[in-house]
Amino acid sequence: MSFSLDIPTTEDTSGRDRPDEPDPVGVDLTDLHLIYHALLAAKAEEERVAQVCEDLSAIIKGRLGDAEIGLLGGRPVVSYKQGKRTILRAKMVQDEYPDIARKCSDTIPVRPFKLLTR
Repeated sequence: MSFSLDIPTTEDTSGRDRPDEPDPVGVDLTDLHLIYHALLAAKAEEERVAQVCEDLSAIIKGRLGDAEIGLLGGRPVVSYKQGKRTILRAKMVQDEYPDIARKCSDTIPVRPFKLLTR
């Protein structure tokens, strides 16, 4: 499922010499208020649906017990198999081998998108 909107673009009125540089203060999103509120509603729905999925999965997992495959009408429809995963405990490596941890660390650019009000 995809979602698209035709959003009219507006001229850059920030007065910056280079519009491609980020505005350190902020960008007015007033003309996108409907988009913002739709995003808030979608996030709330996403959280609700995630909780419903978690609750329904818990019921099925409870019925499965130690079984690995769940059937509907004799046909396999869910798998709940035990497995193993190897993880690296970063905190332990940093504490016990700080030089190696520094040598193996990279700093990468990130840009998290956060909704500041809900």
